[in-house]
Amino acid sequence: VSWIVSLLVRLVTKIMVDFTGTIQERHPFEYGGVYFTLVLLTTPLVSLYFGSRYLSFVKDEEVKPEFTFTSDQIYGGLGCLAAVQLLSFSLLMSIIPSKFRKTFFSTQTGQQYTCTIFETAQNDLAKIEVFGNHSSLYAPIKEEIKEWLNEQLPVWITEEPDWFDDQKKATIPDDFVADPAMLLRIRGVNIEKIRERRRSSLGGLTT
Repeated sequence: VSWIVSLLVRLVTKIMVDFTGTIQERHPFEYGGVYFTLVLLTTPLVSLYFGSRYLSFVKDEEVKPEFTFTSDQIYGGLGCLAAVQLLSFSLLMSIIPSKFRKTFFSTQTGQQYTCTIFETAQNDLAKIEVFGNHSSLYAPIKEEIKEWLNEQLPVWITEEPDWFDDQKKATIPDDFVADPAMLLRIRGVNIEKIRERRRSSLGGLTT
């Protein structure tokens, strides 16, 4: 089911970017920089192609529609839109800082991005956010994450930092915790809360 939902989300994103050029979608979790720029620059050409297909369709139809666009209207309109789009993109490239400009041509994948964020994080709160992503995105550094997590868990449980709440604990995969006793300590409260929610949702019935 998850891959079907993912496919639908990607399809909707593709249509949205094709028609709007939303620059936020160049993120590695979405299009990625170089593919986003490629789509942005080739969309005018694709539009011209479909414009020519429209003219061919109208020309070949035996029954002519009441109103049709002429070739001058089609190519003139699409040409103007293409010029505006390319000019806007060129202007954007000229005014944004270089550190952002390079993101439009990045080949970094979502997996590479996730691993980089973890490896360059400056504190534990930033590092633990890695568990908010799908496990496939941090698979290449799974052992590194496990080692870090099992070193830090005793410290967090002893010091109880504010950010290490039930929500954060719930994101930690069971198989990443080496010590069963430690796993029980971080799971106990969460399990009881989950059971309580289930009882409430079932009208007092237990499962």
